[in-house]
Amino acid sequence: LAINPQDPPMWELLAAHTKAVTDSIKSLILAIRDKCPGQKECDSAIDRLNATINQLDQAILLAMNQQLHSNASSNLQGFQEQLLQAIGDIGEHIKPIAMAAKGEAEKLGYQVTAMCNVFPILAGIAI
Repeated sequence: LAINPQDPPMWELLAAHTKAVTDSIKSLILAIRDKCPGQKECDSAIDRLNATINQLDQAILLAMNQQLHSNASSNLQGFQEQLLQAIGDIGEHIKPIAMAAKGEAEKLGYQVTAMCNVFPILAGIAI
C-alpha cells in the first residue's frame, strides 16, 4: 500500500486481516473475562440479588393490595435488631471485598458470595 495506495486487492486483504485481528482480540477479552477469578461467583451473586429484588417487589405488591400477612415470629424491636445485625454483617464484608478486588482476586468470589448470602435474610426480615 505504501508503493501503490490505489491497489484495491491489497486494501481488501488489509481489511480481511484487520477483521481477523479484531475478532481475535474480542475473543481473547471474552475468554479473560469469563475465566477471571470469582467471575462465576459474582454472576451467581447477581442472579441471587435479582431474585431477592423480585421477592421484595412481590411483597410490595401484596402490601399494596393488603394481602401481605404479618409475621408473628417476633415483635417490632426484635425485627429491628435482626435488621441491624444483617446490615452490620453486610458492612463487615465491604472491606474484605474491596481488598480482594484490589489485590487478592482469588478471594473475591468467596467474599462476594459471603456478603450476598446476607441479602435474602435481610429481605426476609424486612418483609
